[in-house]
Amino acid sequence: MLPLSTLSGISLDVASQHEADNATRSDPSHLAPTWNGRGKSAEYGWPAGHPILWVGALISLVAASIHVLVTPEHFQEWWGYGVFFLVSAVLQAVFALVVIGRPSRAVLIAGLVGNLAIVAMWVVSRSSGVPFFGPNVGEIEEIGVHDIVATAAEIVLVLLLAYALVARNRSGTTMIADA
Repeated sequence: MLPLSTLSGISLDVASQHEADNATRSDPSHLAPTWNGRGKSAEYGWPAGHPILWVGALISLVAASIHVLVTPEHFQEWWGYGVFFLVSAVLQAVFALVVIGRPSRAVLIAGLVGNLAIVAMWVVSRSSGVPFFGPNVGEIEEIGVHDIVATAAEIVLVLLLAYALVARNRSGTTMIADA
């Protein structure tokens, strides 16, 4: 069959394209996850932009935003506390971008461990006192609205990431394949 049109030396054969479209529709294998490294993680399989990843990213941004909001007051207490909050905020924001664009098992685990560490630090600083360094070592911090919201977001994120990891391992397929 003759090409219908030619554009920069590339032929467009309408009949061949129609046959390829029909073959794709009759073969549902194109719906299965692909592991080509484009839009899907070869290591884990969560598709970039999957709704569960968007929810995780938004939750992470909530926590990051609160950390940015309280960073100045922590810098006033001691530069080390300010740096902790600033680094936490930056890492949570970076996580939000990476988990949407390049999801992988390593990214999910890093997000889970990092946020779990922040939650643990919050629990210790509210129950036993500020650990490690700074002028407030041993002093028990007060519980405020900002830290409750940030910690709640981090706990929800940890649970979501744990679910994402377990759901993949238990079923042996990605959540997309089950949808």
